[in-house]
Amino acid sequence: MMKKIQLLLSLFMATLLLAGCSNSDSNDGSTDKGYAIFFHAISGADVLDLNGDDRDYGSVSYESFSTGISLEAKTWDLEVVNPDPEDSSADVTILDTSFSVVSDERRIFALSGDLASPKLHRLALAEDTEADGDDGEDENNIYLNVSHIDPEVGAVSVYFLDATESAEFDASSILPAVADATLSYGDTSSDLIFDDDNQRVVIVNSDPSVVFDSGDKDLNDALYQTLLITDYVGVDQQHVVSMHYYGLGGVDGLFHKTWRDVSSAAAVGYLRVINLLKDMDMTPPALTVDVSVEDAAAVEQASSPGLAYANSTGYFALDAGAYKVLLNVTGTTTYNVLVESGVAKTLYFYGRVESSTINEDESPKLVIDDKRVLDSNAKLSFVDLWYQEDEEDLIDLNVHLVKSGSTPDETTEVLSDVVFGSVSNATVADDLGYNLEVTNTNNITSYAWTPLPLNQGEVKQVVVYEGETGGAAVKDVTEDVVP
Repeated sequence: MMKKIQLLLSLFMATLLLAGCSNSDSNDGSTDKGYAIFFHAISGADVLDLNGDDRDYGSVSYESFSTGISLEAKTWDLEVVNPDPEDSSADVTILDTSFSVVSDERRIFALSGDLASPKLHRLALAEDTEADGDDGEDENNIYLNVSHIDPEVGAVSVYFLDATESAEFDASSILPAVADATLSYGDTSSDLIFDDDNQRVVIVNSDPSVVFDSGDKDLNDALYQTLLITDYVGVDQQHVVSMHYYGLGGVDGLFHKTWRDVSSAAAVGYLRVINLLKDMDMTPPALTVDVSVEDAAAVEQASSPGLAYANSTGYFALDAGAYKVLLNVTGTTTYNVLVESGVAKTLYFYGRVESSTINEDESPKLVIDDKRVLDSNAKLSFVDLWYQEDEEDLIDLNVHLVKSGSTPDETTEVLSDVVFGSVSNATVADDLGYNLEVTNTNNITSYAWTPLPLNQGEVKQVVVYEGETGGAAVKDVTEDVVP
């Protein structure tokens, strides 16, 4: 009984949160309401605007869920727009449709496909409707459903395996005769019920081949939850099956977890290390370090000795799974990282080394590198690692793009109030000649700049860091990945 009370209290709090953050219709006199939650899985777009005849529903980023929106239970118009970052008259409507809100229900409206042929899926979440047992004890069951919105993979079978018993086995050798769900594109399973929250999710295509293996995962005992099978476009525009786990109500509140393939035979991911470490007791203080990567069996799989300051190892291609990154100055620091199928990651080591030990409260920073090619415009991913020994000296930043040869009046501020340790993204108009400039938040003091050509569809990663001789430096650290 206590679990049910906790779930209902958590749902009540989540409902208040969703209503308070959603531009809700709560003042229109109607009490017949439901919730709409939007999800964006159209790989060729970065941020999509969601508009309607009577109201706007906000924006949603790639592989993200929108805030839940409280709406009157009826059919609503929906216009999905790919916005132009500089000229709103050049915005492109990619889908003009409608969606229906059902009283007292929460529905996910998921966008998939590409910009030329997008599709809106109307998806229900599984609801935990279990009753307590005759003895008053809670049955502790987990209710979950699965929706298939990956247009690339075809029909699939979905298996849930007891992770603690199956973790050491290849998935294809232990799959049961009957799948927990068999789905075509656009399908949603019936509600599945689990009494064990530790599961391994395996997806098999019609070949049959394992195309997704989550590895060991924990399920939440939430009041509403679902799993979405989606298409992720990774390195070299490779289409990779992914899963998004979403729910609300229960001790975990509102949650969203992204699961990539980490165990199938074809799963390969990419990892690089960038060195931004200094030892102020040395002259010069900028350090050169040795980097190696070991698998779970402590076997070295990649290395980069003599990595100079502000340099990159380049991407290591690794079978998906768990690894240790070993960084050696005169002592060795170890960092655990999960390599996921089709995903490129950068591990930044930054800050100070004292007595051959890295201050692990400050370092490192793991960044997931966006390697998609956008169908229009370009994208900037800006990493702020401008280290200051005294936190009171940390400076919030603005980021500007200036077309080469233009006057300062033509500067475009693309990011504002960027804080130390953050990764900020901006969609920008493509142009062959930009300079990127970093300033303080009143745009008076210029700290650093770098040339930054941006071609249509490109995604560039830029980092601001402590220069070799002090002050700020900024560098385009975008690198190609060789699959």
